[in-house]
Amino acid sequence: PGPAISPAQGAVADDNTSSNSSSSSSFAQDLSNTIWALGSLGVKPDAPWINSYLAFSAKSLRAAKPQELCNTIWGLARLGVRPDPSWLQGFDAATSACMFEFTAQGLADLVASQVSLGIRPSGAWKETWVQGLKQVWGSADAAAMCKTLWAAARLHIPLGKYWLSQSLLQGHEELQRALIIQEIRHEELLRLIWAVGKLSRGALQQSVSDMLGLHCCRAAAKMSWQQLQRAAQGLRKLRPLPRQQLVCYFCDLAGSRISYMPAEQGSSVGRHLHLLRVADEQRQLKLQKQQTQWHLEQALQQALLKQQQQQQQQQQQ
Repeated sequence: PGPAISPAQGAVADDNTSSNSSSSSSFAQDLSNTIWALGSLGVKPDAPWINSYLAFSAKSLRAAKPQELCNTIWGLARLGVRPDPSWLQGFDAATSACMFEFTAQGLADLVASQVSLGIRPSGAWKETWVQGLKQVWGSADAAAMCKTLWAAARLHIPLGKYWLSQSLLQGHEELQRALIIQEIRHEELLRLIWAVGKLSRGALQQSVSDMLGLHCCRAAAKMSWQQLQRAAQGLRKLRPLPRQQLVCYFCDLAGSRISYMPAEQGSSVGRHLHLLRVADEQRQLKLQKQQTQWHLEQALQQALLKQQQQQQQQQQQ
């Protein structure tokens, strides 16, 4: 902090205050750039340096801009450095104060980095983050969507299943584009499927479910056995499931690779594919039951209507 300003200094007070504010902002930027660079290079300093860094950083969090706050937590996450509770409290307050200034990518990095560090943000912070997300979701690219939903599911952040359903429908074209040109890696696709299944809670649009199922089919030939297993698990949790043709096609593609796997791995993949097929069969039985019930109700209504007409005719006679 700069020197105290006496009333006699008058005109220079504003200049010094502005200078101090500018200096704090510049210092915050330098600190964030430093930890971001170290994280990018994977160079982790020794404990005394880290402790000194966190001490200086804690004092500059309030002066940091959204991008600098993102760089800071991202760099710490890459280095596996989890700050103490007092630093986290300051970070919570600093990010909450400027939450509506973050970009969609910035909000995604905020929560993903906290997942990496095992941090559980406060309920109030989650609510503010969700409000900020809803303002910028329309500008999110596919990578930010995937990261955001995965981290939100990991941190148990309630997005609201109906908002999520409409937001995925809104982002359908962007996700489809990224999946077609393989801008989204297999790992990101699997995380997205898992997150959507966990967060949507049955309010998913059929077109979005079909899109995820289709791209699992497209990627099945290049997935590892662990990824095939996770894909089967993820698809099975979607409600509604992808259409029957897509489920069967994925199971056939993945099943054709089992013979090339070691016995234990092949058995594990086969078990999860079987569970996915069973879920699809149960879905078909449920649909058939619903259709049968509908036809029965229609037949009953027609019978009642016919009976009423006959009664009216008898009364007229």
